[in-house]
This record gives sequence, C-alpha cells and structure tokens, in this order.
Amino acid sequence: MSEDPAVLAEPGRDDDGELQILYVSGAPRSGSTILGMILGQLDGYCDVGELWALWRPAFQNGDLCGCGLPVDRCEFWSRVMRDALGPDFAERGPRLGRLHRRTMGTLRAPLVWAHLRGWRQNPDYEEYARGLADHYRAIAAVSGGRVVVDSSKMASDALVATMIPGMHVSVVHIVRDPRGVAWSWKKQRQQPGPRGRQLDRHGIFAAASRWLTYNAFADLLLAPRLGNRFRRVRYEDLLRDPAVVTADLADWLGARSTTNPVSGRPPLLSVGRPTHPVWGNPVRTSSGDVPLRLDDEWRSRMKRSDRRMVALLTLPYLIRYRYTRRRS
Repeated sequence: MSEDPAVLAEPGRDDDGELQILYVSGAPRSGSTILGMILGQLDGYCDVGELWALWRPAFQNGDLCGCGLPVDRCEFWSRVMRDALGPDFAERGPRLGRLHRRTMGTLRAPLVWAHLRGWRQNPDYEEYARGLADHYRAIAAVSGGRVVVDSSKMASDALVATMIPGMHVSVVHIVRDPRGVAWSWKKQRQQPGPRGRQLDRHGIFAAASRWLTYNAFADLLLAPRLGNRFRRVRYEDLLRDPAVVTADLADWLGARSTTNPVSGRPPLLSVGRPTHPVWGNPVRTSSGDVPLRLDDEWRSRMKRSDRRMVALLTLPYLIRYRYTRRRS
C-alpha cells in the first residue's frame, strides 16, 4: 500500500499500446457506482458507469447521464455512439441492446465462459464483443482517456471484454455485507430527472440469491481467468478509509504519480470535471465535493429475523469475505 494516500499511480497504456479497461464487478447495491466515480477522477481515467445500459434502457428511455442531460441529448454520448456505430447509430444501437438482452446477463456468465473455453461456441458473443470494442475505443477517443472504467458488474460482460484483441482488462470486485445489500433492495429508489423511473425492489430471498450469484461468478469465473489483474475490495473498507483504498488500487493499476481525488475528514470525493456515467446509483449525477459515508443503516433498522435469514442463505461467502465477525 502506498505510504502517502495523496500520491497515486498515473494510468497509461501498456507498453504494447493496448487500451486499458478497468471493469468493476460485484452484486448490485454494493457500491460499484461510487467506486467507479472515485476511479474515474484519476488522471486519464474515464468513468462511464454501467455501459451495458447504454442501449437498454438509457438511450431509449432518455435516462439521465451523469452530466445531468438525458443520454440521448448528451454531446459526449452522441459523439461516442456516432464514432462507434456510424451515422445510423439510432438503429444499430438498439439492435446491440437487444443482442445483449438475448445472450448476456448475470445467469449466462457460465455460457460465456464455456464459449471462451471452446466447449460451446456461440457467434453472438463474438458479435457483441465487436460492438463492445467499438464503444470502448470510441469512449477513449472522445474522452481523451487512457483507461475506461466500466461498472457493468456482470461477470458475463467482463468475460466478453477479455475476448477483445488489443484490450488489457483488469477487474475490481467490490463486495458488501449481504445484509446491507438486502436492506438496500427493500428501499424505494428512483433514477434522477423528470423522467426518472422507480428502481426495482427485491425481498430478502431474491436479494440474497442475486448477491450469491454475482459474487460466486466473479470468484469462480473472473478471478482464475485474470490472475493478478483481479482485485477484491470490500465496500466497508472503501468507505471507512477511501483515500487509502484508492491509493492502494491506483498503485496496483499504474506507474507515475498524480493527485488522490479523495481527501479530508470526513472524506470528500472531488468531482472536478464533467462525468458521463450512463447508468447506476443516482449519486452518479453529483458534482463538486461529494461526501463519502458508510451506509450501515441495516444494523439498526433491519429486522433481526431478516438479518439472520440473509446470513444463513449466504453463509459460505459471508465467511469467505469476513463478514461473520460482529463488527466486520
């Protein structure tokens, strides 16, 4: 870990010129949006939020970009979509979204892995990989960034990204206490903006199942494939000392020094330039100094019976991620 949290590593391409993709994996409601925002403020990094949602549903529904404009009216995304797909992007893009809906997603990660192993070939994965590559290159060109931060979370999308020639993919796997995740799923949330829709809500069984699925696939499919390009971070550690964790991640990623975007007590994330996360937690539209606060409301407000049930359902990984201690 870096001795001085204010000194970080500056990103860059590999020596052979490969574009770097930093993929944030993990279960929904685990802090991937705020982690992507933090990493996106490093010099040369461009945070695009959950890229899978660009064509479904963000573009079609006019959901807000992180810059505050609807995605279909954001100049950044208009340039990216045109560069990636050409002048007929409004027709080609939704087709790519339908391809993702039909062939990708959380539960299909083992099928993508089987395709990579040569056991069950599916040309749809190759087609989606080409479309994803076009978008990554366009994002880098339009933003001027050298590292694209994609917080799509799903192991299937990360596996497809590793298929793309000329891409150096690293994965940060963020995990959160499943009881905190289950509590978050019970709360009503809404996408920002006048057309913002209510986000889905889940009960404790569905929330625990999703938590297990996302994290197990990251452990079993992504970690072995990526080796030392895979790093796990706990949400609780990140929010308790974000400057130090950010410094540690940046040291893992890069080479030369730059400024830590997190500072102060209580810690603040300095969002000093326009950002364009296309989907994720509503906090993505924040700018200026953004407070970073650990959300552990579940400890005082969640029913004890619900906490015990979630712990029982997720026990193997609860132990693996060190959430069995009383104040983990």
